[in-house]
Amino acid sequence: MTERVLKGLSLSPGEAFGEVVWLDRDGDAALEEEGGGDPLEALRLAFSRVDEDLSRREGKAEGAGKELLQAYREILKDPSWRGAMEEKIREGKSPRNAVEEVTNHFKEVFLALEDPYFRERARDVEELGQKLLEALSGKVPGPERDLSGKVVAARHLRASQVASWKPGEVKAVLWKEGNATAHVAILLQSLGIPAVGGLGDALETVAEGETVLVEADLGRVTAGLSEEALRAREGTGKGRRAKEREGASAGAPFPARTRDGKRVEVAANLAHPGEAPRARELGAEGVGLFRTEFLFMDRETPPSEEEQALAYRQVVEAMAPYRVIFRTLDAGGDKPLSYVEFPKEENPFLGYRGLRVSLKERELFRTQLRAILRAGKGHHVGIMFPMVVAGEELQAAKEVLEEVLRELGEEKPLRLEVGIMVETPAAALLAEELADQVDFFSIGTNDLTQYTLAVDRGSTWVSSLYDPYHPAVLRLIQMTIEGAHKKGRWVGACGELAGEVLAAPLLLGLGLDEWSMAPQKIPAVKRALSLWTVEEARALAEEALALDSPEKVRRFLEKEARS
Repeated sequence: MTERVLKGLSLSPGEAFGEVVWLDRDGDAALEEEGGGDPLEALRLAFSRVDEDLSRREGKAEGAGKELLQAYREILKDPSWRGAMEEKIREGKSPRNAVEEVTNHFKEVFLALEDPYFRERARDVEELGQKLLEALSGKVPGPERDLSGKVVAARHLRASQVASWKPGEVKAVLWKEGNATAHVAILLQSLGIPAVGGLGDALETVAEGETVLVEADLGRVTAGLSEEALRAREGTGKGRRAKEREGASAGAPFPARTRDGKRVEVAANLAHPGEAPRARELGAEGVGLFRTEFLFMDRETPPSEEEQALAYRQVVEAMAPYRVIFRTLDAGGDKPLSYVEFPKEENPFLGYRGLRVSLKERELFRTQLRAILRAGKGHHVGIMFPMVVAGEELQAAKEVLEEVLRELGEEKPLRLEVGIMVETPAAALLAEELADQVDFFSIGTNDLTQYTLAVDRGSTWVSSLYDPYHPAVLRLIQMTIEGAHKKGRWVGACGELAGEVLAAPLLLGLGLDEWSMAPQKIPAVKRALSLWTVEEARALAEEALALDSPEKVRRFLEKEARS
């Protein structure tokens, strides 16, 4: 068989060799509804069957997987979801049609949101809806296949399937669909299972039982390798991976430094205070991005100042003496709040969101700022405004902050830094001017990439075009760093690119001061940075930026990679 390379998206880092096992190669069989009986009782029985299956899986699961299955069971108990189905049945719909219509409605609500994280909740609803349809058809989950030591390939991969896996049970995952914000991807990352998604129809060329090389960091799968090539790659790969794991683990507790001794900061992206202790264990030197949205979503009224301050104080104290940077509420048409009025927009991703909402909802904004400042009393805290594209809106936000600081008097952080997210080409192009008003920038490489390339990173139709290594994106990053440094400001990055080992020397060479990433990626990035001097990295970056395609940039960085 001819050797062939499949390109997809990196969902969970790592590398693996293994034999492929397909979960759903036979496709989806049509589901026929069981006839007869009381339709409301049929729906009740379907809910009961699904809950039993989730409960069984929950009993096997650990950590994040267990939490997800518990969340799924809570959705099943949501009276609004089940109640809507019962109402459809009373109107004369069959149980199957009721489940389909209500599930599709909830899916559409989530898919109308542009934020990839919340759009992924549509998959969760879809999964539960599909499980209900299977239960209505009388389909009972069969015995699970033994996946130990296998590379799992799937057209459709359910979070509830992955949730009950154990760390190390599966060698790797190949997914026809999928993106890095999917629940499945997050679970795979927590389990340490390498995964490549967004492979599309190319995955269909991989046969059951075929041995493949999965290089998940690169989003690459090599199939059709000869026996000789497999043996050679497996031997060198095992040695290199062992060396990388050993070096990464050893370096985690120590400050990040380049080979010539330059101190750089490696911090964590967090979305909940409970994640802070694990981030410290993995070597986080602060929090470069704390997402505050968890406090505001899925509720009828906004969180109080006290509720917010308590949550923020937990993460500040857990990370002390390191700095914690809080991103103010990034709400909008893509992350609606039930207690805030949002206009109906054709493209909410480009509309009323981020700082624009905060400046309109002044009391909500002031309350959050007060909570952050009070929580940071005696500590080092940063406040970062999202989706800034002009100096005027930044100035307006700073005026609100200054008012709150005057009100609080002494009840404020020991040290406060103010910055913005650089997520649009506009902010990157205005970096030097915006730097006059802030202490730092944090580059959101995910949004910067999709805005620059006009690509929705959550869409599998165009996901192959989404690439942070695109020369246009890299040059905007360079422009941002240079503009900030001219004014004596520091620059961090908190998108997926910051957590990629391949990109570490490139970003170092561009002058990045701080890396912020998912905690589990910290040890490997620290080690990668320790292998380069600043001058070597600058030379590497200069060559990389002279290239004219993301493919050429990746190949060049792979060729120059050190281990």
